[in-house]
Formats: sequence, structure tokens, C-alpha cells
Amino acid sequence: MKSMNSHLTSTTGATATFINAVAIAAEKHRNHQCMDADMSDVTGEEDQDEARNQSVIPRWRSKRQQRRTVEGRFTGCLLGGAVGDALGAPVEFMKRTEILRRFGPNGITAYVPAYGGLGTITDDTQMTLFTAEGLLRGWVRGCFKGITTYPGMTAHAYLRWLQTQGGAVPLLVETVFGI
Repeated sequence: MKSMNSHLTSTTGATATFINAVAIAAEKHRNHQCMDADMSDVTGEEDQDEARNQSVIPRWRSKRQQRRTVEGRFTGCLLGGAVGDALGAPVEFMKRTEILRRFGPNGITAYVPAYGGLGTITDDTQMTLFTAEGLLRGWVRGCFKGITTYPGMTAHAYLRWLQTQGGAVPLLVETVFGI
């Protein structure tokens, strides 16, 4: 756990930075309109634009859905996962009976020290953020270069995560990806 502990503080700070990057990418998407569908249903523009592009709008988006709603969902998902991870980290490998014995009939209901801190995230949150980063980089690359590979971009993000853990990137990977 030494390598994870030494990088948790910087990763926690990176959570806010990453969420800001998601918001910036969403803004660039709205400005460049690099996908087939325009964003009139998200930004609240005229209904006639929405009707024209109705066939390309994903089903999960409603006509009245606002931009902040979408960004809020992404932010809530990432932060909720990080909070749940930090709350569950101290009991992750305990049996239910042990959790109830130590924390009472309601189980763990507040942060307790784990991995050298209170409310510390684990590699689960780190991998979630690096996965999201890879997907976001893939999407941006597709917008600006017209070609992308989401699995490749995500794999590259995992290799960057490995470096934060003090792991060595295999020589072949260094040669191919230029890491």
C-alpha cells in the first residue's frame, strides 16, 4: 500500500481538476459541434433545431434537459463514487459481522481513518478517473483528428496510472506509445 498512499493526495486533488476538464471539454463540444447531432436540446436553443436533429439525439437526452443537468450528472457520478470509495475503504475486506461488531447495527456511517488518512480514496477511484480520462481523450481526439480508438486511449490512461504507482511501463509499450 505504500505506493498507493504516496499518490493518493495528488490523485484526490486531480479529481477536481479532472471534473473541470470534463466541463471544459463539454464547452468545446458545444462550440465546435464536432459530433453529428447539434446540442440544441442540451443548450435550450429553438425547438425547430431540436426537431430537425431529433433522429440523431440519443434517447437518454430529453428535449428539456439543460447543459448543467448533464454536467451535474457526470460530476455527481464521479464525486459520488469517490465518496463511496472513501467511506467503504476501511471496511472493504471485512466480513459483514465484523463491520457490525466494530461500527454498530448501522454499519459504517462516517469516515474513519484508512490508508493513512480520513476519507482517503483507493485505487478504485483512481482507476475510475483514469478510465474517464481515457474515454474523454478518445472523444476529443475523434473530434479534432477524425479518428480515435477508445480502448487504445483508455489503455494509455491506465499506463499513466501505473506510472503514478511507481510501476515500470514495459519497454514495448514505451516504444509503441512513446511514454
